[in-house]
This record gives sequence, C-alpha cells and structure tokens, in this order.
Amino acid sequence: MQKYLIVSQPRSGSTWFGTRIGSHPCITYRHELGHQIWMAKNQKKYGEYCFDSYFKDGLAEAVASSQIIGNNDSNQSCVSKQIGVGGKIWGSQLLLPQNTNRSIPQSILHYLAKNNVKLLLLERTNIIDKMISSMEVSDNTNKFGMHCRIQANNQTSCGKNAADVVQNPVDINLSTLKQLVATSEQNRRFLFDSLNSAHLNYLYLTYEQLRFNPILFAQVVEFLGFPRTDARFLQDRLVKRITKPRKQLIKNYPQVRAELAAIGHLDWLLEEEYA
Repeated sequence: MQKYLIVSQPRSGSTWFGTRIGSHPCITYRHELGHQIWMAKNQKKYGEYCFDSYFKDGLAEAVASSQIIGNNDSNQSCVSKQIGVGGKIWGSQLLLPQNTNRSIPQSILHYLAKNNVKLLLLERTNIIDKMISSMEVSDNTNKFGMHCRIQANNQTSCGKNAADVVQNPVDINLSTLKQLVATSEQNRRFLFDSLNSAHLNYLYLTYEQLRFNPILFAQVVEFLGFPRTDARFLQDRLVKRITKPRKQLIKNYPQVRAELAAIGHLDWLLEEEYA
C-alpha cells in the first residue's frame, strides 16, 4: 500500500484535486484527516494513533468496494498489486505556529518519513482568485464549495461536474490582500525547509498548472508509484474556474490593480485571458 497525503490550504482546489486522484482505479481518496488529529487522546503518540488507523481503514474501504479486484477492463478496476490510499490535510496541521508546542508537528513529520508517506503539495498561487473563491463560499451559502452552478434564473444545479460558477461583484480588502501576499512566500519557504529537513518525499503542484495542463495528473500517478498511463481520468479537463473578467467582478478594481502593479503581480488579474 502506498500512503499519500494532499497538503494544501483552504480554497486551493484540494477537494477537486483529491476527487480526480480518487477516480484512478488503483488509488483511494479518503476524507480530510485533520479532525482526527485533534481528537487524539494521547497527543505525543497521535501520529501512530491517527495515521495508522486512517490508512488501514482506507485499505479496507478499497478492498470492500472491489476497487482492487482486477478484471478485463483495466479502466474500471485496478490490476496492479499495489494500491494508493490517502486523503487531505491542511499545511497548518503539519506545521503549527512557532509559538506553540513544536513536539506535535515534529512527531508528524517523523511519522511521515518513517512510513514513506508521499506528500502532494497543492497551492493556489493566484491570491486574488483565492480571495474571490473564499468570498463565494460565504456569500452564496457554500454554493461554490459544493460545486454548484448558479443559473440565470437563480436556480442552482449542484454536482461535482459544475465547472463554471457565476459570481456577484465583490470588494477586495486591500489590507487583507497585502497581508496574504506578505505571508504566503514566508509560509511556503518555512514549509519546504521543514519537509526537506525531515527528508520527506513530496511533489509540488499548483492549481493553475493543473487547470491548464491536466496531463500533469500522469506525473502525480507516477510519483505515487503507478505506471504513467492514458487513463480516462487524465483527459478530464474539468476544473472549477472563475469565469467573469476580473474587471467586472471586482468592485474596487482600480485600487486592486494599482496594488498588484506595485508588487509585480498584475498577472493575477488575467487581463490578457479576457482581452
């Protein structure tokens, strides 16, 4: 069994990413792991307490669903002797802030390295889109997070295949934007330094890369130890995306544009894409 975890932050596309990985016949995608960590009774041993049961239960689920029973249709069932089992965990749950008890995250990293758990680091680098996505979750009662399409008649069509979401105009808080920009690179460096020092095996991907080049899922499959194949799920170009030009979507667009120009990130507005 190959163990893996998707390490992400909220609104980085991790739900969609995990669903796509789980559509591979040899790979099982489970629920978020974080809540089990905080429920552990013995925090000093919660790596063993939570992770072991998490992966064992995942393997049992895969066997029970006959996912790994081979047959003549290799697109429907796994003919490999190996199966991948994993799920999602927030980056902040791997690395707690520096003013907290560091023994807990250190024990996680030790467990992951000892048990050869592979990490898929997923990031949404366009902070403007990440902020808009978060606002949609709040303003539309989780319609965005639930993969729903908002139709012209205000009816909603829900399901994980809804690619486009129509947004209402939003105000971007410039103070929040500055704070996110200032901390994102610092947090990324801290995470990479910690993973490298623990000698963990990870693959770094971005939501933007996967959106425009879905064949990168073949690299994910190979990283997890499976043959690089033309499985049907690799051809699925579906991804939730913000469809309106940012100039129409952001109420305080001139101020936001000026701020992004000052920090060298006008590319986040995707102006060329909608020219």
